[in-house]
Amino acid sequence: MPPPAWLKALTITFMISIFPATTHAAAFSDVPERHPSFTAIDDLRIRGIIHGYPNGTYKPSNPVNRAEALKLIVAPISFDEHIASFEQSSYEDVPNTVWFFPYVERAFQIFGIIDGPPKTEKFYPERTVNHVEFLKMLLIAHGASTNDFDNVKLPLSNDVINPDGWYYKYLRFGITASMLKIDEEFKLDPGKELTRADVAEIIYALLQYKENERTQILIDRTEVEMLNVLQNINKDLEEALYSSARAMLMAYGAHRNRPDDPLLKGLVKMSEGFRSLVVAEEEERAGEWEQVESSAQNAWNLAEEAEELHSNFRSIAGELRRLAREKVMRARDTQSSVSNVEAE
Repeated sequence: MPPPAWLKALTITFMISIFPATTHAAAFSDVPERHPSFTAIDDLRIRGIIHGYPNGTYKPSNPVNRAEALKLIVAPISFDEHIASFEQSSYEDVPNTVWFFPYVERAFQIFGIIDGPPKTEKFYPERTVNHVEFLKMLLIAHGASTNDFDNVKLPLSNDVINPDGWYYKYLRFGITASMLKIDEEFKLDPGKELTRADVAEIIYALLQYKENERTQILIDRTEVEMLNVLQNINKDLEEALYSSARAMLMAYGAHRNRPDDPLLKGLVKMSEGFRSLVVAEEEERAGEWEQVESSAQNAWNLAEEAEELHSNFRSIAGELRRLAREKVMRARDTQSSVSNVEAE
């Protein structure tokens, strides 16, 4: 069966090439151009942020411990004289004779990237760094505005449910900056232990986002999440809710860097419309018919606003309006039936 017209139109809407592709000869013998992390690794190599081993390899699958991770974060934003200025260690497990001592001290004393005394006496340098630890350290070091979009406190995946968790704001920022991707099990995997390829991908994405070079990726990923909503709204409501939250954050992230772009303004409206549609479905299943009508009407209005901002949204906005209309009519019919029964 061929895809419906609105789906083809949605794909066309977002197939815009903002940034030309570039390639470089592989610098590391074990990271050929076909490697999934080649672009990130080679970009950071050119910037001087990452280095390989003496034998010319990078070993992308090797785990990264906390000491190695901290050097990757601190070294590019420090001068040699700053690194050499420390003499006394703040941590029991970081002697001032080890190679990573000055990076740890600078991270603690100057940047506030990591906790130290009196909160903790140990750094645990040999422990493999996990996803949220690395994300937190990296974002603090770069002065990222992790409180942006603080009004969005929604479950983001089936393993990131609690918006009050200490790491939630870092994951939320990571989504708005396209630094994170949902895995095949629809998880963000906050506790995942990172490899050298993983940290290269995360750093590369942040640097690109700061340079306003992730807009197309955010547009594409918003598209995918909205399609996930349509595919799951009737069979896996929880996943549709998670997808709608991620779609909004990605649209916000794209819009943040280009606030006057009508396409991105419309993308925000569309993502918010899909969120309202999913909320209406949740309310419908709970039998909250007045709320259903309100949420579905909001989805309709947002779809109209998106189409007014950019004509490319005409087909997908029409589909959103159709689904919203069905919910409004069902809510009204149900409320009318209830009223008639009560009158009898």
